[in-house]
Amino acid sequence: MLDIAQTRFDREELLAALRKVRLPLVGRSPLQHCAILKVPVHVTSEEPSTWHELLHAIDVEYGDSLGEMSVAVQEYGASNPELLAELSGRSRELTKVPVYQWALLRTCSTT
Repeated sequence: MLDIAQTRFDREELLAALRKVRLPLVGRSPLQHCAILKVPVHVTSEEPSTWHELLHAIDVEYGDSLGEMSVAVQEYGASNPELLAELSGRSRELTKVPVYQWALLRTCSTT
């Protein structure tokens, strides 16, 4: 996401902004990248790190205060409608941030 965003915005300003938000993460790779970039992570999910564990961790950390927050979900690949519905019902506002989308392509042969 940072590589894409910095094509339009200053990298250091983006990192400074990320350091000010409450950031929940799923998975080891994003956690490692945040450590390298010195972006604090406020919530991580327990293994097996499905959306259920992430939602539980968010509930434990933020509780009812989530209802006052605007939430952004960085998506990769297919959307998770169940997670989005749960977060939408718990937060003031929900924004999806798709990093990329995939689709099966059918190629045609001209033989």
